[in-house]
Amino acid sequence: MKVTLKNADEATVVSAVGGRVDALQASKNTVVIAVNFGEDSDLIELDRRSGRELRRVTVKGMDSSSLLRHTRDGWVMVSDNTAAVVDLNKGTSRTFDLPGTLTSF
Repeated sequence: MKVTLKNADEATVVSAVGGRVDALQASKNTVVIAVNFGEDSDLIELDRRSGRELRRVTVKGMDSSSLLRHTRDGWVMVSDNTAAVVDLNKGTSRTFDLPGTLTSF
């Protein structure tokens, strides 16, 4: 799967070939996106200016990501009644079941 980031007319455009962009969070310097491909998802951090990929972690069994939020322990991705905590610095992820569907956090 290939992800690209382009800056045009004061807008940042992100696209994925071979996957579906499910969620995105942007800061001043980076863009973090959750991209689904089949039954798994990648969490990818891109440099906001150059579009260069900085880090990527695959989360096995996470078939979508409706919510994405940065926390002190890493990034939290939520899909229906499953959540994953992804540490882009260490290249790790762990998933766990939720007691029900989480619609916001």
